[in-house]
Amino acid sequence: MVTREGVVLDQGGRRVELPVAPSKRARPTAVAPLRAVAVAAQPVETAGPAQGAAELADIDLEEFDAFIEDLRQNIGDVSGSPAHDAAGEPVGLVLDRIPEGNMLRRMGLRPGDALTQVNMMAVTDMDALIAAFDKVAEDVLAENELFIVIELVRDQKPDTIILSIW
Repeated sequence: MVTREGVVLDQGGRRVELPVAPSKRARPTAVAPLRAVAVAAQPVETAGPAQGAAELADIDLEEFDAFIEDLRQNIGDVSGSPAHDAAGEPVGLVLDRIPEGNMLRRMGLRPGDALTQVNMMAVTDMDALIAAFDKVAEDVLAENELFIVIELVRDQKPDTIILSIW
């Protein structure tokens, strides 16, 4: 569930809250440029004190739109291979190559990360990755505010990256 305070996940029957770092700047008005703030969050147990979120990047919405278009046109710049479970079923996309300066890196992703979901959309190949970010772009235009939740496995541990776009 996504709220203004963060994201609440169910990880194996355990409720995990991922708070969003408070913004240090005022919310933009309708005429101000739209901005995206990337936030990496570590799971925080609900019984414990809130902690964890750290700001990673400030991404301009126009740059994000250009990234979506570039991802479709230059899919060869980013490479990934499907990840499979023991039964051979696809469970994610391992990012093999992400060029320096690429928006995926600015979002906090790095080579070796195994993406499993973007906003609850399964990512098992490059086409699914593009489709997920296309959907994100549509949602941003329709709502002018959105959390992008990227579920991944990094260093054999589940992780989550949250992007707050407004």
